[in-house]
Amino acid sequence: MQDSCPVEATRTRSDAKMTASLVLCALLAGAATALVCDQNPCVTVNGRCCPTYPCNATMPNTVDVSSIFPFELYGFPEIVRLAVDEINSDPAMFPNQTFRVRWQSTRLGNPGATVNAFACTTLSPTYQPIVQLLIGPVLSAEGVQVAQIAGMMNVPVLSGTVAATGMSDKTLYPTFSRIRSTNAYGAVSAVQFISYYGWDQVVVICSPTDAYSIELASTLVSLAPSKGIHVALNLQFNSAGGDDPAAVLQRVVDSKVRVLFVMLTLADWNVLVPVAAQMGLTSASYVWIASSYQYYVNIPNLPVGLIAIGEYLNTSSPMYKSITAKWADAYKANPSNTFGVPTLGLVPILHYNVIKFGAQVLSNLQKGGVPWTPANIIQAIRNTTWPGIGGTVRLKSNGDSPNNVNFANYQVLPDGTKAWAVVGTVFDGQPLRTTSAKVQWGMGRDGDNVPIAAPQTLSTRLEPSPGLTTTMVALASVVVVVAVLVLAFNVYYRSNPYVKMSTPAMNNVVAVGVVLCMAFVYLLAAAPTITSPARFAVNCNARLVCLALGFTLSFGSLFIKTYRVAQIFAGKVMQVVVITLSDLFKYLFALVALDVVFLAVWLGMSPYAMETIDHGTQVDPSDPDTYLDVYTVHCSSSQAGVFSTIMYAYKAVVILIAAFTAFQTRNVSIPALNDSRQIGLSTYISGIVAVIVYPIAGLIDYRQASALFALTSLAVIVSAGAVLLIVFVPKIKAVCDGTDKHLTSTPPPLGFRAGTPNKRTSASQMAGAAPPKQASNPGQTRS
Repeated sequence: MQDSCPVEATRTRSDAKMTASLVLCALLAGAATALVCDQNPCVTVNGRCCPTYPCNATMPNTVDVSSIFPFELYGFPEIVRLAVDEINSDPAMFPNQTFRVRWQSTRLGNPGATVNAFACTTLSPTYQPIVQLLIGPVLSAEGVQVAQIAGMMNVPVLSGTVAATGMSDKTLYPTFSRIRSTNAYGAVSAVQFISYYGWDQVVVICSPTDAYSIELASTLVSLAPSKGIHVALNLQFNSAGGDDPAAVLQRVVDSKVRVLFVMLTLADWNVLVPVAAQMGLTSASYVWIASSYQYYVNIPNLPVGLIAIGEYLNTSSPMYKSITAKWADAYKANPSNTFGVPTLGLVPILHYNVIKFGAQVLSNLQKGGVPWTPANIIQAIRNTTWPGIGGTVRLKSNGDSPNNVNFANYQVLPDGTKAWAVVGTVFDGQPLRTTSAKVQWGMGRDGDNVPIAAPQTLSTRLEPSPGLTTTMVALASVVVVVAVLVLAFNVYYRSNPYVKMSTPAMNNVVAVGVVLCMAFVYLLAAAPTITSPARFAVNCNARLVCLALGFTLSFGSLFIKTYRVAQIFAGKVMQVVVITLSDLFKYLFALVALDVVFLAVWLGMSPYAMETIDHGTQVDPSDPDTYLDVYTVHCSSSQAGVFSTIMYAYKAVVILIAAFTAFQTRNVSIPALNDSRQIGLSTYISGIVAVIVYPIAGLIDYRQASALFALTSLAVIVSAGAVLLIVFVPKIKAVCDGTDKHLTSTPPPLGFRAGTPNKRTSASQMAGAAPPKQASNPGQTRS
């Protein structure tokens, strides 16, 4: 499949004349295959008819014209019969004469069949003209072949449907006239239609084997830029050539352009359009502009909302109403009368129109006593004014008709039936005029709701919902408030024996660590507002530092508190153990120093940076005319996998040791001194949260931004909040309700051997009441 529709072929006049001369010479010299004149021209449509209509070869006083057309299309033989019958039924047309048509099929534009049909109907066996006028051909490809030969043989040619723009050149086609707008003007009018609705982009698809389709497509492609219209794609589709309709249409989808200028033969149309419907390309968002092949033709696969370019018809004229009614009656009486075509299409209507016009020209000449010479007939054709079915016929000096174009819209009527409605007209050289009929776009979309040429594409960063972000920040703020209250509590009650025995300095460090963990949540919530890669990288690295140090300060302090109790009660014999506050902070400093060194190596070798992940383009669910170019932004480090594994491993070791020491000291029954049960519970909760959340977070797609944010934030909030609530709320409650006084001493645990077995050991002694000579040392505490 080629990428674009071929450009309309242009030939020099000498080339065209040479081609016509060769064909003519072949005819005259008999070098061509012997002519085969159909004795039953209707054989191609499985019917029977004579080579002439009316069927009487020896009929006297006939006015003979020839008419060649594809019998296989649109029920053409019946429209010719209706036209001829009307002419002969009017006694004022040809008194005492019979208007007769010599006809033969062009076999759908087959070159050999077209020339054969011309010779059989228009020429004698010695190749002399035997008719006054050739009416036809119908297809542009047929017209190009026949009109050149007819011009060289001085045979007047009158067509109602041939629209090839090049045939306006009377050097090549001197005897050719037509009462049909040119293809070029159809494209000119289409550009006006597209501009009228404000569309600035269009996709063109044409049948590469059809001259009419090619000319319309190539003309629009050449004219569109001058009107500010961008041709996004110029494609061709040839079903007979094996082109894949889905592949062609996928390119349309990828272009995102929704205005389609589709110039296809009926064969190509009936292959492409069903696939387009399956792919959603005939929905309310798309506009299809088609040619007269689809206009007023009763064929399947016409999408509602289709706009078709067609010759201007005055559908309110008596002539139009009469012929369409006769056609309907003929079909109703017997469908075979109209060759199974229930509705009269545009092309046969135009052929009917030109037969009536040609007969009127000959009648006028006869009534005026003007001989039917070729020159007189051609002059009369180009100077006759006649009220035709498409409005008043008045040809230009070169035999061309004024360019009047209709735009018809295929609509659904209130009763559910479908019909064409003319929604706009472009008269020769004038702007588009809309009609009283309202346009109905694809799938019945209201005419005032005009589809757009192409959806706007918005670059959309997927982020957590604002409501979720606000909720997580609020929860983190609650934890921060609780941490501040714990700090205030520890400071205010620092002299309280119950508080003092629980090492308030370390408790304060736990609270500070929790606040740092909440800073991670704040930074995570702030990330969606950051667009600068540098600032986002700072945010990423700050998150890592806050979470790592926050964990160490909170859980490291809990571990050290538990370790202190374990050291006091490690032996079987009760004795004084001196552990100063500075000792505790040394341990904590060691853990923090390990973090600092590790983080320095990590951020020095492979710091976090902004990474953008493109998730493709999708239609906005709330607005089908908008595409979302979806992406997410994340923190990325080339060595994150290695470093995070190491960090998780040694953080897990801290949690496991803390849990183990808490288990060891679970039976120490001095509530003021021993937090092991609370510490163990908070450690277990944090561990369980980590075990559950970490693998789940790895499975969540980045596009599920809200879920990922919620899971990560809640994991940190729950873990840190559990520490505050489980470890410190019981202490605050005990002080507030006065039970703290009963929690500072206890009988020695079973199994311990003291120097005076019956003497109660005070909690302060258990905590390491030093000998008097040591008490004066201000740098140490006794535990």
